[in-house]
Amino acid sequence: MGRAELKTRVRALLARTFQIDAQNLPDPANADKVELWDSLGQLQLIEDLEAEFNVSIEHGEAANLLSDEAIVDLLEKKL
Repeated sequence: MGRAELKTRVRALLARTFQIDAQNLPDPANADKVELWDSLGQLQLIEDLEAEFNVSIEHGEAANLLSDEAIVDLLEKKL
């Protein structure tokens, strides 16, 4: 899977997780720009990422996943 396709899938997942219309998701998307991306939202996001991409995300990795780009970077390494 290429980076562009991966980013598209990540952004779709972010929109679902944080209940935002995908067209209204900021680009770049990060925790500062998305209202529901708080500590509880982060936990839900990690769970959703693990399920969607069939990966395991360690606690130390999860703490750094605060933007769509950071998520894509990590997933590129894991997939």
